[in-house]
Amino acid sequence: MGIGRQSAKDLITAVKAATTREQMRVQIGDAVNVLQEWLAKRDAQDAAAPADFAATKQAQFKAHLDSLPDIVLAPDPVP
Repeated sequence: MGIGRQSAKDLITAVKAATTREQMRVQIGDAVNVLQEWLAKRDAQDAAAPADFAATKQAQFKAHLDSLPDIVLAPDPVP
């Protein structure tokens, strides 16, 4: 988490140096909203990726599934 955490600390330092307390609250709130929107878009994109891959690249998806090893389960010790 180094880059994100450091960037956030740098943002807070810059905001503290250049604004009043009231402006600080607004600017930090705006930054949080931007990050929340970015995360929501990223989550939606990540959630759609497997379905998009399966729909648009059917041959590659089938090759991927075919390359996965079969799972062999041990017999149930209790009948």
